[in-house]
Amino acid sequence: TTLHDLQSRVEQIPLPLLLNTYCALNYDRDRIVINKNGAPHTLNKRTQHIEPEILHAVESLILCKLSGTKPWQRVWIDPQLDKLVIPLQARKQSDGLLNLARGSRLPLGDVSVLRLFVYWHESTVRTDLDLSLLQLNSTFEYVGHVGWNHYGNGSEVAHSGDIQSAPLGAAEFIDIRLSSIQADYLMPSIVRFTGESFSQLKACYAGWMKRSTVSSDTKTFDAKTVAEKVEVYRNGRLWIPFLLDVNAQEIIYIDLYSSGRNTIESNPHLGHLAKGFAAYTQAKPTFGQLARWYVKANGAKLVDKADAETTLGVDNSCTVNVLMLAGEGVTSF
Repeated sequence: TTLHDLQSRVEQIPLPLLLNTYCALNYDRDRIVINKNGAPHTLNKRTQHIEPEILHAVESLILCKLSGTKPWQRVWIDPQLDKLVIPLQARKQSDGLLNLARGSRLPLGDVSVLRLFVYWHESTVRTDLDLSLLQLNSTFEYVGHVGWNHYGNGSEVAHSGDIQSAPLGAAEFIDIRLSSIQADYLMPSIVRFTGESFSQLKACYAGWMKRSTVSSDTKTFDAKTVAEKVEVYRNGRLWIPFLLDVNAQEIIYIDLYSSGRNTIESNPHLGHLAKGFAAYTQAKPTFGQLARWYVKANGAKLVDKADAETTLGVDNSCTVNVLMLAGEGVTSF
């Protein structure tokens, strides 16, 4: 099939397919693939060379499909859009998470301490959940952990203590002092050590708070500091909410359930998982990339925000707030 033949039938080709094809061909390092059941798999680096002409042909099809769809003239694109993966597959994520695709990066903002928490209330069987934190270096190798068998050193990371049952409800916390962290990446998780599955519990939710201090006079739970509170209810032994890029001060959304192991430090797959998600915005279509294709396809011009008549960003002051897009609308702006 020639490029001309494809261009004549471009309306029959779904835009998400074109976007994923371009990114798959344009990325040749190790990557993470999530199957329809939500299980992650690591794919090794591609060895076959992709000719530039092939990439150019796929991009031409994308531009052809987007041509004439927008009356834009002067457009500003928030640089943050290059760090937000487009949720093309629309698979349900955990209740409470922002409407973001896995691998999207969000800045931590002005925060000194990140407090992770998990709360659970068992039904009839003694249930032990463990809040843990894997510490990785710049090459995603294990350098330490915090959990039920190691409470941390207090100056960087501190665990509240291991609770092994919750007949009346119980909670565990991990405080991360961001300015003191020596590791390059932190991967928190909740491990079901024993007892009822997440779906069998009376209640189970987790999340993280952004705090300025962890002094003794600070409330354990303070609604004003909660950044995310997520209901944990799917099948799996292990739930990973996000990966923290310490140097970039960014949270990378993961939201994955896995069969896992009783201790995170004994799971060699987690380092590979972290490596794949750290580069996810390079391997998957982002809102920023798609926005620039729209601009190019419709003959618009990229300008400073003050001079733009159309602004694309992540808040309601913009013409289009991509965080509010859903369903098929995520690719149409």
